[in-house]
Amino acid sequence: MSQGDTPELDHDADHLAEGDERYLLRNKRQIRGLLRQLLDQRAIVTMHVAG
Repeated sequence: MSQGDTPELDHDADHLAEGDERYLLRNKRQIRGLLRQLLDQRAIVTMHVAG
């Protein structure tokens, strides 16, 4: 492999560790919920740092 090349990911291969499946998002509702939580956390941290 030359410099700058990245290995191809085999999306069919099961490369998840045993407990990782609990972190998978399976539908749009879960994705929206996660994004909302991340935005809320960012707002809290920004508010706290700003004082």
